[in-house]
Amino acid sequence: MIARRRLAVVAVALWVALPALAEAHRLPAPMFEGWDGAEIMPVGLDDSEPTVRAGCAFVLGQTGDPRHADALAKALDDPDRGVRMWAGISLAWLRDKRGLHAARAAGVGTRWWMRYYALVALWRLGGSGLERDLAQGLRDPDPLVREFASAASTGEVEAWDEVAPPDTTPGEREPVPVLEEAAALLVAETDLWFHVGDYRQCLRAQEAALMLDATWVELYGVNGWVYWSLGRETEALGAYRRGVGINPGDWSARFDLGQHYYRTGKYDAAAREFKRARELGCGAPLSHRHAHALEKAGRPAESLAVWREVAAEEPDDHIPPHHIKRLAALLEVDG
Repeated sequence: MIARRRLAVVAVALWVALPALAEAHRLPAPMFEGWDGAEIMPVGLDDSEPTVRAGCAFVLGQTGDPRHADALAKALDDPDRGVRMWAGISLAWLRDKRGLHAARAAGVGTRWWMRYYALVALWRLGGSGLERDLAQGLRDPDPLVREFASAASTGEVEAWDEVAPPDTTPGEREPVPVLEEAAALLVAETDLWFHVGDYRQCLRAQEAALMLDATWVELYGVNGWVYWSLGRETEALGAYRRGVGINPGDWSARFDLGQHYYRTGKYDAAAREFKRARELGCGAPLSHRHAHALEKAGRPAESLAVWREVAAEEPDDHIPPHHIKRLAALLEVDG
């Protein structure tokens, strides 16, 4: 999938440097306008899983196609609150007044990026209550929501001049795989934001992508790294933990969480996660990080034991013997 390959490029670029955030506020890129995959989304509104119904409701609004409004209006009666809120946001996005109340409900007590979509949708809808909606946005704890509210209040909102989404015509006609393709389009959107230096919008697009494809392990890692890079430590840790919770049997999710703990100096916690990653199949040279974390946590004897395990697992690896010799000498002196 083209966007999954791009994800690695974005991750490397973010690791190298984080330029200053862009000053001008741009709306989300229109990645779904004219997208063939939207054809299956109305069917997904009847899926048994509320997460699928919510994802389909989100995408239908992002198409910008008013022909989907009646299907979204029916979803306002969905038994799941999240589905109802996304249906309302999407209706407001399509400038249909039937979504007003649900879109306003989505602006309170939800995750920041959902509040952002709700406020942009209310601004698109307009009406007599918009001034109050924008005033609430100016008090929002999230900087991106506040930025949009400020820009919308002064008429300084910009749209992308031209966006050419990658060719991702779905090969299947079932809602779940098509939603995965939709998630790939959102990750492709993060490339656009990266190149203009707006990493808060990268986060917004990543979070929306994870709503559509919650099993995308690598994306949780990139998402957590961007949160951390912007100083949002609580949300960074939450992203890594969500990755583990959704993908408990995937060693890379555990490894990413361990890397975060290691990067933030929590070496005991890092060692615990690296140990679990190794148990799930993480091999050398990534297994080296387990031994390093134990030593940094002040547990050199355990580190030595891990190096010996890794040496036995990878006899051609020239690195473990060096550390085995070093730690054995250290422990003999200390003893």
